[in-house]
Amino acid sequence: MERTAEIILSEIKECLKAVSEKLSELEALQAVKEEPTPEPEPVQEPEPEPLPVEPVEPVDLDIDLPAEYQAPAPKPTPKQEETPAPIQEEVTPPEEEMPVKGPAVLDVVTRSRAWEIDMPGSPVANILSAISLNDRLLFINTLFKKDPALFQDAVKDFNAMDSLQQALDYIAANFADWNLESDTVYRFMMAVRRKLN
Repeated sequence: MERTAEIILSEIKECLKAVSEKLSELEALQAVKEEPTPEPEPVQEPEPEPLPVEPVEPVDLDIDLPAEYQAPAPKPTPKQEETPAPIQEEVTPPEEEMPVKGPAVLDVVTRSRAWEIDMPGSPVANILSAISLNDRLLFINTLFKKDPALFQDAVKDFNAMDSLQQALDYIAANFADWNLESDTVYRFMMAVRRKLN
């Protein structure tokens, strides 16, 4: 069956009529929703009647109580003198107990640094695997006087060590000019600790 223009036009008219009816229904629903619903008037409850109040006879409070019932007069509190807190003196160990290896070792003995306290990464078999290429260049240029051979020898020596104390003794003997508080030394020593922990 062939659809002619008249059939299509009649179908469109039917659709428009259906849409128009739905639109009218929606507008009617919208009008119902928009109408304000009257609020219920508040119910007024009757006020309760006041309770009868019986008169109370006045009480004479000027009664002579025996001495045992009399409240004692407050005693003045003595002024307390402020005592200063005791001064705690720092106790330094005798000098014989401290090894004499140079100023770097003395620093290590007397205070701990961040790289001694912070947790290093996972253990490694070779310190070089814990050092990125950028850090290698940084360490060579700042800690090892721009000498790659010195860096390689030091890493080889650190890899052969068994404890952090050996590493500190090695640094004190060979690199006494290092600032053990610097960020560069921190990064290097964290790599060393990954091998020595």
